[in-house]
Amino acid sequence: MISSMKDESGQIAIDFLAGLALFLIALTFTVQFVPGLFSTISSSDEDLSIISYRTATILSEDPGWWDEKSGVPNSTGTDWEDHTDHVFRLGFAEDSSHQSRTTNKPNILNYSKIESTKGLNEDEIITMLGLFDNINGARIEYEYNISILQNGIPVRIGNQTATFGTQSPSRDNVFQTKRLVLVEKGEIANFSADDLKAFSSNDDMAILNITGTIEKNIIVQISGFNVTNNTSYMNSKLNGDLLIQDSQNYSAYIKKDGSNDFRPYTDPINPNDTLKLVYYQDIFNETHNQLGINFSEMNIAPGPPYIEYADYAKQHYEKAELVVKVWR
Repeated sequence: MISSMKDESGQIAIDFLAGLALFLIALTFTVQFVPGLFSTISSSDEDLSIISYRTATILSEDPGWWDEKSGVPNSTGTDWEDHTDHVFRLGFAEDSSHQSRTTNKPNILNYSKIESTKGLNEDEIITMLGLFDNINGARIEYEYNISILQNGIPVRIGNQTATFGTQSPSRDNVFQTKRLVLVEKGEIANFSADDLKAFSSNDDMAILNITGTIEKNIIVQISGFNVTNNTSYMNSKLNGDLLIQDSQNYSAYIKKDGSNDFRPYTDPINPNDTLKLVYYQDIFNETHNQLGINFSEMNIAPGPPYIEYADYAKQHYEKAELVVKVWR
């Protein structure tokens, strides 16, 4: 009997080559159209990400430290904002005790510490925050931007915005860290409109006495208006001089009935509205100041006594974002 046998080894080789070709085509397609699939973060990029996170953590959780290195008692502390010639460590966090070296108020940022950072030079900020690297003995500084934002806009501390460094470029390798914080924005006094006092009857200008050295913005917030539809805020005077509403003097805001947010002031004032006036600290050059807040169509009872701002004032904090960006 003659049996026939078939040799299929050649067929197997052809199938293998065809499968390999299809695999290579698929691999080429994947690499070409998904370029980031096989890419990894370089060690230098990892360093920048860590530096961004570390910087945000230090600024929001550390009150900072100053040290004269003299060994004299009370020649160190967390109140570095009062000793900017001897800053050892930078931080924005509130400090309950100047000798504690730490804070029990993380993520609550201090007005004076932020403001004092504006007086430090660039090299000091870079060195204290570690925004540099040493490569073969050469100091390589990172580019950075540190901002405290509300609705994407830097907050005002005094007459300056709370932003440091340079504007970040629009490219991929900028590493950022965001921290939700409370930022101190000055002192605020809340009044009911019925508490206001004028010089005389039929006078629509409320009088507030502001005494002492003013080191923070002064915020006046008025609610409880017993008014008609024609009532409006007109202007403010300081020691008899008219204040221009601009970035150097003051800003006016209103929270309308039913709204959760303050917006730039617009007429009129309705019964359930809240008026907020932010006076910037640099306009107060005297230790005894008289602030006049002028309205129209509003009945203000005559004084004296007139309101003493200090009797109502307290520290004022608002929600914000601390954003730290680092790049090469």
